[in-house]
Parts: sequence; C-alpha cells; structure tokens
Amino acid sequence: WTSIDSIDNWMNVVGPLIMFTKMMLLVFLIMWVRFSYPRFREDQLQRFAWKVLIPLSLVNIMATSVLKVAF
Repeated sequence: WTSIDSIDNWMNVVGPLIMFTKMMLLVFLIMWVRFSYPRFREDQLQRFAWKVLIPLSLVNIMATSVLKVAF
C-alpha cells in the first residue's frame, strides 16, 4: 500500500505536466485558428471596428452600468 505522502509527491510531478499540456493545447488552438483564416485588410478592419466593435463596447458599458446600479 502507498502512503498519503507518496500521492502528494506524484501530484507535484503530475500537476505541472497537466498545466503544460493545457497551455500547449491552447497555443495549438490559437495558432490553428490564426493560420486558418485569411488576413484582413486595414480598411476591412476599420469598417469592422466602426460598425461592430465600437457599438458593442458602448452597449457593454451601458449594460455594466445598469447592472452595477441594479445590484
């Protein structure tokens, strides 16, 4: 039978390996998504920012302020 101390020693080894595996999976997914889609031109990015991102950020600010006052 093993003691509790040996389980703690194994977790000292396994914990960082699990963390490293999760980090590498996240890096792989980010690189996969980035390399799969074509690049945007600057004018497309600016149009996207003005028509989508800025209105969404304003809605986010208003929703946050309403929720902050309500709760």
